[in-house]
Amino acid sequence: MLRATWKSLWSRKIRLLLSTFAIVLGVAFVAGSLVFTATLDRAFQSIMTGSVSDVVVRPVGSSGDDGAAPGRGIPASTLERVRAVPGVERVEPEVTSFSTYVVGSDGKLVGGQGRPASRRRITTRRPRTASPGCG
Repeated sequence: MLRATWKSLWSRKIRLLLSTFAIVLGVAFVAGSLVFTATLDRAFQSIMTGSVSDVVVRPVGSSGDDGAAPGRGIPASTLERVRAVPGVERVEPEVTSFSTYVVGSDGKLVGGQGRPASRRRITTRRPRTASPGCG
């Protein structure tokens, strides 16, 4: 039986070569797709990791994604207390406004770089690391 199989395969060398090439090409496309997906996922994860903080300190009574109650903020003394907490790498105050747009000297909106967002968000800085129990 094995001898008949080899005889059949070698008698149709072009068919064998093209079938082998099709299998190799298919495996290469699947492997390439998996590598591309993993690379894209890693790039998106690094964008998201670099654009969010570990801890956000907000005023009492604030809610929502923007983290601010109208007309309220955190006093500078609280920022200094957070900076003094052991293990805090960096403290960056942030001003967020969904109704204010920064317009450059050329008349175009400034911003739009960074992570994808579901709504327009222009910030001056983002908060970073603080320990729980501060503020």
